[in-house]
Amino acid sequence: MFRLTSRPIFNIHKKYHLSLASLLHRQFRHSQQNKNGHSKYDGYWNLQMQQPTPSPYLQSPSHEGHNTDIASTAVNTNSPEEIKSVMIDGELIPPKPVFPDNCCMSGCAHCVLDIYQDDLKEWKEKTDRVRKRLLNEGKPLPPILNDSAEEADDIDPGIKAFMELEKKLAETSSQG
Repeated sequence: MFRLTSRPIFNIHKKYHLSLASLLHRQFRHSQQNKNGHSKYDGYWNLQMQQPTPSPYLQSPSHEGHNTDIASTAVNTNSPEEIKSVMIDGELIPPKPVFPDNCCMSGCAHCVLDIYQDDLKEWKEKTDRVRKRLLNEGKPLPPILNDSAEEADDIDPGIKAFMELEKKLAETSSQG
């Protein structure tokens, strides 16, 4: 019933593969060319390029006819109670630094909390220096300097602990 052949099966598949590939290649080549031997798409693209450009594309964009009163509002980047630098007795006192709310808590090399802490330290030193000088001279203290003396830390305890940890790590890395 079954007969063993001496021809390997691989050769049958190889011949089939080659004949199928050549058949597909021939069909593809003939489908891309017309009877004259030219590509079927040459005329199409040439005709497309020869067509006149539609008039809306020739006109420059204008905003006439558009509603200029678009539903949007300007974003106020300055807070209403923003305090600018104040000149006290010939010395410029910068505004108190604003606590940052964009810390990622990942221990960055240039953490915004470290920068805030440095700015706050400089601000306190400057206000304390001016306050002491005014008290020594017997001059009345401006309300800005009175407020800074009674300042209460309104920083979240978790953030405060993180800031202290960052400060300790920075000190140990600078020493070692």
